[in-house]
Amino acid sequence: MSDKTAQFTNMSPNIIKFQNDIRAKYATANQAAKKGQILFVGSSLMEIFPIEKFQQEQDLGLDKIIYNRGVRATTTADLLEHMDTLIFDLMPSKIFMNIGSNDIGFNVPEKLFSCKL
Repeated sequence: MSDKTAQFTNMSPNIIKFQNDIRAKYATANQAAKKGQILFVGSSLMEIFPIEKFQQEQDLGLDKIIYNRGVRATTTADLLEHMDTLIFDLMPSKIFMNIGSNDIGFNVPEKLFSCKL
């Protein structure tokens, strides 16, 4: 969990260990992952979405592999801090991202997680 997120939450230290463990698992898996595929990334909403299981059990009609790199309790700052493991290591061709709900839920000030396009 980023320092920016930690200062706005009183979450159990167990979640920090869980997040670190799952990111370590992803880092290891990324070494064998095929580059240029499809990536789902974000917080728990992405983590629990069983897209990899769907792909294994059903023909989704895709010529690409789908990787899921969701991590529960992730904020925008957390995702930015761990982009190498969660995104860049995979060099995805497409990214589906769900991030920001924890920023709102943890009352992270908008200026820390918003950007103007």
